[in-house]
Amino acid sequence: MSGRNWILISTSSPQSLEDEILGRLLKILFVLFVDLMSIMYVVITS
Repeated sequence: MSGRNWILISTSSPQSLEDEILGRLLKILFVLFVDLMSIMYVVITS
């Protein structure tokens, strides 16, 4: 839960370019992780 709040904070007002890049990478990884979990769920339940 704290990680999600940290992502929201980092993307709402990035203090530097590194924070903005890190926030975007975290959002991309989070989306990929959710997609992977949904695919695994479909594979397991099918």
